[in-house]
Amino acid sequence: MFKNLKFGLRITLNVSLLLLVLLFSGVAAFVTIESSRIENDIKMHASHVLGVLESSHTQSMLNRGEKKDNNPVLNALNGALEQFNASSGNTKLWLVMGPKVLAFQKKRLSQEIEPPQDDIDREAIETGKTVSRMVEGDIFRLTQPVILGQGVAADKKCLECHGKDMGMARGEVIGAFSVALSAKERRDEFFQFFLVAVLSAIGVSVVVLMFTAELLNRLAGIPITRLTQAMARLVDGELDTDIPGRYRADEIGAMARAVEVFRENDVNRRLAKDGLRKAHDELEQRVEERARELEKASQRQAAILKHAAEGIITADEMGAIESFNPMAEQMFGYKADEVIGQNLKILMATGHAGKHDGYIDNYKKTGKGKILGVRERELMARRKDGTLFPFELNVAEFILGGEKKFIGTMHDIAIRKKIEEDARVVAEHQALLQAVAQAANEARTVEVAMEACLGAVCEHTGWPIGHAFVLSTDDPDVLVPSGIWNLAAPERFAEFRKATESIVIDKSDGLLGRVKANGKPIWIFDLGEDEKFLRGRLAKSIGLQSAFAFPVLVRGKVAAVMEFFSDELQAEDDQMLAIMSQIGAQIGQVIERNRALEQLADAMEKTELANRAKTEFLANMSHELRTPLNSIIGFCEIVCNEVFGPIDNPRYADYLSDIHSSGKHLLELINDILDVSKVEAGAMALSEDVLEVEEVIWDSVRVVKGRAEESKIALSISVDRTFPRLKADSIRVKQMLLNLLSNAIKFTPKGGSIRVDAKIEPGGCMALAVTDTGIGIAESELQKVLEPFIQASSGLARSHEGTGLGLYLVKSLIEEHGGTFEITSRLDHGTTATVRFPAERVLAAADEVVEG
Repeated sequence: MFKNLKFGLRITLNVSLLLLVLLFSGVAAFVTIESSRIENDIKMHASHVLGVLESSHTQSMLNRGEKKDNNPVLNALNGALEQFNASSGNTKLWLVMGPKVLAFQKKRLSQEIEPPQDDIDREAIETGKTVSRMVEGDIFRLTQPVILGQGVAADKKCLECHGKDMGMARGEVIGAFSVALSAKERRDEFFQFFLVAVLSAIGVSVVVLMFTAELLNRLAGIPITRLTQAMARLVDGELDTDIPGRYRADEIGAMARAVEVFRENDVNRRLAKDGLRKAHDELEQRVEERARELEKASQRQAAILKHAAEGIITADEMGAIESFNPMAEQMFGYKADEVIGQNLKILMATGHAGKHDGYIDNYKKTGKGKILGVRERELMARRKDGTLFPFELNVAEFILGGEKKFIGTMHDIAIRKKIEEDARVVAEHQALLQAVAQAANEARTVEVAMEACLGAVCEHTGWPIGHAFVLSTDDPDVLVPSGIWNLAAPERFAEFRKATESIVIDKSDGLLGRVKANGKPIWIFDLGEDEKFLRGRLAKSIGLQSAFAFPVLVRGKVAAVMEFFSDELQAEDDQMLAIMSQIGAQIGQVIERNRALEQLADAMEKTELANRAKTEFLANMSHELRTPLNSIIGFCEIVCNEVFGPIDNPRYADYLSDIHSSGKHLLELINDILDVSKVEAGAMALSEDVLEVEEVIWDSVRVVKGRAEESKIALSISVDRTFPRLKADSIRVKQMLLNLLSNAIKFTPKGGSIRVDAKIEPGGCMALAVTDTGIGIAESELQKVLEPFIQASSGLARSHEGTGLGLYLVKSLIEEHGGTFEITSRLDHGTTATVRFPAERVLAAADEVVEG
């Protein structure tokens, strides 16, 4: 019966049976694995329960207070086991005693007798190994022996109890822990799960069988049936029958294609005649369509050539023009029919036209062209009217109808070239202007600036002659030669130079006169044609053709005129004249600057003379005043000291004291003025010696100590014991310190303090500083107090007499020594005045610090 089934159905049944076998094999494997897993879970659970029992029993035994049977700990454990076994329906726990423990307990007539309950307990006691297996009633049994000296039985108490009291040796079985677990619930659950799995597998198998049957029927059964039916129709003569499955890649497809071959052979024979007729009709149609396409392409090409923004020319291998588009007509001025058939030479500049035939011959021989394949080559072309213009050319070769042709595309770049040339000229003009400006700014005299300007302009223009005329010192309306020239060929232009240096130009004469009168540059294209140019005949005789001149303006007035000559005719260049006007302004600034410098030098000289006269006057007056002052001071001291008798009236004594103090103050003022005069006149001569700085400081402090004590001001000194020595004028150093100390005492209120510090600063400079706790100086007045005859504007400063020369004199004296003077101050906090001597004046090094 199976053999009588259709081929597709047989395949379906075979595949379905194979799938069923695989499915039930998978179910069997699943049942086996799941059973093993359940047994392992039960065994693991039993092991955990025995572990808890073992731990509880061990702790109970170790915590026994005595070895009597009525021990409460053991009683509690036994009670717990009984209660657990009574409450748990699935799990039973018990303890099993070994032979020696049983004998010992029976000997003692103890109630704690726990013999083995079944074969599993006895096997574990006899073998000393854990025994587990499933027994009747789906009960899982597990018995774990306890061996003396191992595990929990290795404790000292356990060894003592079982070894000493019971006579057991290490390795003997003490007893066992036993558990019985019911696996019935787990097995029932698994059985239910198994039934569900089997039923599901059967259901899935049915679905898979149905799906597989349908799929195989579609893939094989139906296609084979259809192919069989098609073959039957072909046998009946239906040659237009479609052969199903011929595009398949399997055996069915191969069968279908074989059937199709048989059908096609017959069909082809029948359709051969019809095919030939149809092919002829189609060929005619394609020829007609191709002709229309060629016509469209020709029209499209003509439109491109007509409207292209580039000039496009085609030529044959010999250089004969074949096409000439409208843009080419516009560029060259020819109509297309005027040049077609003509050689390309008619469009070339003279130089290239003569070489064109040679280029063609070379290309024929070598296959290499002069411009073929060169991108954007720049050339000169010739228009119909003969004018030349620059253009950019690209040439390419192509084959048409088996013949070589050339196509050239071109751009008229005359406008671009004009822009580039204008930009180049502007850049050159700017470079010229910058060079002249730099030379003018660097020039120390007007003559040097003019000479540099003439050279730069002649080099820029390439003109051989440049010369400058300046205003006459006698008559500002007359221009005279300056003698400043730039000549490319001095011998050639010697006669012209001689003639130029012998003339005097009025404000309206010739080229220079017109520039002087107008204040603007002028260009002469042809010197021979300009009747107003006085040296025109001589200029033409030596080959000079063109000239231009521009004014040098100072505050809008012409101060000089610069002229230049060319030995070629040069058209007027407005840009050049504009640049020359700027150059003239640059030279004018140099003239104006030099005039200002001359005026400044003259003013400084007059100021110096005035200062010298002032200094000499002050020095002379001081000398004249010092002599009578010394006499007045001397006589006051004699009278005050009552050398020749007493002073009867006390008021006279007060008057004499005032006269004496005023005279001393006036003498100090005169001495300061003399010192300032010497410094300003450069007549201060230092009497240099090697000084012990500490001694100079102490000497200065002793001089002012009395005044400080009167004002209750504390004086202190900080100086190294072995402080370096100083090469300086001792009198001037002491004078500086006294001035600083006097100022500090003068502006420090009662109860204040003054400190003198001497130290060597980084870099080797020696610093002497006087610091007070006085009224201080406002920051805005720090620079003022260093000027002569200036005092700070505070109220305390105005309450003390003084000339304001002290700090100025200190600054002058330290600068005479090559040092510096610095004042730092805070209003109402005090002032520090520091003089610094340069390192080269310091002769030794410091070690210790002495406070005084």
